[in-house]
Amino acid sequence: MTQSQLFRNGITINIDETDHTEFGRVDLLGHINPSVEFWLKENASSFSKALIVGAGVGVATGILEAESVETINIEPVSERFTILNGNFDTATNIEKACSNESGTGNMYYFADNKSGALLDLIFGDANEEVDIITVDSLGLTDLDLIVINVNGQELDVLKGAETTIANNTGVKVVINWRPDLITSLNTAISYLQSNFSSVNIIHWESDDTISLKEQFTAQTEDHLQAVMTADLLLE
Repeated sequence: MTQSQLFRNGITINIDETDHTEFGRVDLLGHINPSVEFWLKENASSFSKALIVGAGVGVATGILEAESVETINIEPVSERFTILNGNFDTATNIEKACSNESGTGNMYYFADNKSGALLDLIFGDANEEVDIITVDSLGLTDLDLIVINVNGQELDVLKGAETTIANNTGVKVVINWRPDLITSLNTAISYLQSNFSSVNIIHWESDDTISLKEQFTAQTEDHLQAVMTADLLLE
């Protein structure tokens, strides 16, 4: 079941009221992921074309579309894709999963928490078969933003997007960082350092202001080993 919900960031979209995690946060707090939501709100007007991997029901999509940003939205879970497509039926919406290789797989999740779905990691009480693509297979041009939120499999998506990132000069990439779902933190951190010139933690304050905390500099500590979860801006 869906319910129209007003977010603190200003958008109103339908969300899944049976998804306890997402619906509970919006109902209580007015947001789901404030770091990304308010960073996007502050910066959306500077973008023209964005790819959102793990688009869910369309929170990031809504913030960007409100500023006339063209969006390409990828969401593999069928019920979440249906809500996304209903919210933004004129956007380019793709019902597939993304990884470092194309193929087929399964999304596993709890029926009351589809927002926590994981690709090919058996858990929960439900699953569905999905097609898997790489971002590079889409051949996207003129991108200035990529947002990736795939419950710990962000590095695999990045590896399947290396050509796209290289060919879209100046593209900003925002990923969710979940150390508890990453097999080798040192390997993941080395990958970020090798492939991006700057890595910033997007930091949200309770008054909805955003600041950036740059990592891997002589003046700052590396927090990526220690945080429970974070959102990173990669450039």
